[in-house]
Amino acid sequence: MESLNCLLEEMAALDKAEYRDSKTDLDPKLPEKYDDLHRLKNPYREAFFQIHDELLHAGASRVLYRSRLEGEGQILSFLHNGSQVPPSELDELNRDLSEIADRIKSWNKGFSGNRIAVQKLQGYGGRIHLENIQEDGYTVKTRVEIPV
Repeated sequence: MESLNCLLEEMAALDKAEYRDSKTDLDPKLPEKYDDLHRLKNPYREAFFQIHDELLHAGASRVLYRSRLEGEGQILSFLHNGSQVPPSELDELNRDLSEIADRIKSWNKGFSGNRIAVQKLQGYGGRIHLENIQEDGYTVKTRVEIPV
C-alpha cells in the first residue's frame, strides 16, 4: 500500500530527468491506502498527470510538489513558476472546477488538464482550485483536496 506521495515523487523525478528544477515537501502522515497507483488507468494517476501536463503547458521550469494531511483531507499542492492564469479567466476556471466536482457540469471540450483532472476525481470527492501567487518565485498554485 502506498500514499499519494508516491505520485508526487514520481512527477518530481520525471521533472528532474527533463532538467526542470523540481522539489518535494511531502507529509509522511498521508494514509498508505492505495495499492494500484502505478497502474496507467488509475484515476488519481490520470488526474495528477493532467495537472502536471497543464503546468508544463504554462511553461514551468520550477515546480514544488507539497502534501499535507489536514483533518479528514489530503491536500496536494502543485506550485510552479509558469504563466499565471489571466485574472479575467481565473474565476471562471475555478467555477468550472467546482461545478465539475459537484457534477453540475461535465467537461468534454478537448484539452484542459485541470478540468479533466477534477472530472477524474469526481467519484472520490476530489476538488481542485487554482490561484495566482507570489511565493518564493512560484507564480501559480494548484490545490487538490481529496478526502481521507
